[in-house]
Amino acid sequence: MASSMGRASPHAADCLPPPSLAPTEATRERDHLLAMHFSWWDVLTYGKQPFVDAPAERMELGA
Repeated sequence: MASSMGRASPHAADCLPPPSLAPTEATRERDHLLAMHFSWWDVLTYGKQPFVDAPAERMELGA
């Protein structure tokens, strides 16, 4: 539950992580903001598949 100070601010956020500290759907925005601010991209992208863009000749326009 938010503290009384948190409820008093229109910019307050509940940013407590779950007990496991694992990223979840509910922590997605917080995780991205922390990664941007502290350059923790390795933490944010750990275990994710890299994005490989398709070459232009393989892309079908209007599909």
